Amino acid sequence: MEKRAAAEKRAAAVIIIGGGIMACATAYNLAKRGQRDILVLEKKEIGNGGSCRNAGGVRQSARDVRELPLAMYAVANIWPALSEELDIDVEYEQQGNLRLGKTEAHLGILTDHTKKSTSAGLDVKMITGEEAREICPYISEEVIGASWCPTDGHANPLKTTLG
Repeated sequence: MEKRAAAEKRAAAVIIIGGGIMACATAYNLAKRGQRDILVLEKKEIGNGGSCRNAGGVRQSARDVRELPLAMYAVANIWPALSEELDIDVEYEQQGNLRLGKTEAHLGILTDHTKKSTSAGLDVKMITGEEAREICPYISEEVIGASWCPTDGHANPLKTTLG
């Protein structure tokens, strides 16, 4: 994939709108599969939008069940080797994800997400506030329960997008 200023190139076999992580991943994977005529259009700079201004969650928990197969595949097969493949440290760490509940209403939402996710094959479970504090001792005593997905993680979104 040849990099040129968008002003120079006006047509392509594949045009991708936006320069965030999904757009860059799409262009990268198309190029890996042999597509060389790709144009990524971004109004500012690649990686200058929301993809690079977030916490970098690599998360499966509490996703729409239609997204889960792709998210689970990525956690098992893409993220662990991505730094090596891109030759840049994307700072990926798989340390789990707690989604916290302070009220019975919060716990009801988390329980619903957990049931849907486990039915799709995700390793996620409901735990008590005490169990959540065993995982992260700094969690407020106001937390009465949480969902816990040990295979969730996080990465540096800017490094990943630019990589």
